[in-house]
Amino acid sequence: MQRLIGITQDAAIANISLPLDSLVDAFAKDLTQKGPTLQPMRFALDCPYSHSWNHELADKFVNRIVHEHTVPEEDVLLVHEICRQRFDTLQRIWQ
Repeated sequence: MQRLIGITQDAAIANISLPLDSLVDAFAKDLTQKGPTLQPMRFALDCPYSHSWNHELADKFVNRIVHEHTVPEEDVLLVHEICRQRFDTLQRIWQ
């Protein structure tokens, strides 16, 4: 995840720009609008994890990990939880 975000240490999250509010808001109102990408991976850290932007980005990340590492179906929920924990950690540092 750090590689996709563009950081080598968690503390560097403070120097990463967030996605534009206008993009995040447009996506939240209409999921057919341009949404988040993994390159670069930009969570909307000023929004909760449950926000549609963050949820979509987390799903993309988990899908990539599952396919790249052939994660068994029974472990996919664990990968989602790990992603959630990383988001929480990065959000706390960012704030």
